[in-house]
Amino acid sequence: MGRRFAFGRPTAGRVPSSITIAGVVEDTRLYGLDNPSRLEVYLPLEQSPGNEMTLLVKSAVDPTALIAAVRSIARSIDPDQPIASVSTMNELRDASMSTRHVTFLLLALFSGLALTLAAIGIYGVMSYGVALRVRELSIRVALGARRADVLRTVLAQGLVIAGAGIAIGVGLALALTRLMRALLFEVDAGDPATFLLVGGGVALCAVLACAVPGWRALRVDPVIALRQQ
Repeated sequence: MGRRFAFGRPTAGRVPSSITIAGVVEDTRLYGLDNPSRLEVYLPLEQSPGNEMTLLVKSAVDPTALIAAVRSIARSIDPDQPIASVSTMNELRDASMSTRHVTFLLLALFSGLALTLAAIGIYGVMSYGVALRVRELSIRVALGARRADVLRTVLAQGLVIAGAGIAIGVGLALALTRLMRALLFEVDAGDPATFLLVGGGVALCAVLACAVPGWRALRVDPVIALRQQ
């Protein structure tokens, strides 16, 4: 505060003007929310006049209801001053992120579709594998094994396979997320919550794929199951 520095580019026969620092404000992102903050200097209009200016109005009510009043006040000050591009901050923010928003919407749509297909495939393959073991499970029960223990064993074996798949998938995803870093905004490409959510969903799908057919198989009388096999 109070220090002076040269401002502007030096030209032939002209020395940059000296400016006194009158205050310091927080960082702003004037060139898009996805671009980092850069060095900015605010100058009084009388010291640095321009061809156009922007008027910001802060309101506790709906800002669109104040547009007519702001236009009227501006005309009362200078009837010849044109007023254009009236927008709310939300509209400006949405416009700056519109392309990225559409990209992420399509990405989320296809990612959700891929995850759904993967869940259906995992459920189908693992449930079919458990269904093929009806004879084995029936023999275990006939030999005195408790149904709960047999079901627990089936779930454990299914989770081992699912865990191996999740580990491989997470490793590949972490290796490929660097390709998405340019598309993300204030979100780490290796966001732990995302990986936990997706991994948990796959694990839940594997548990259901083993538990449902396994429980059905264990409810069948062992003698009937052995005769059918």
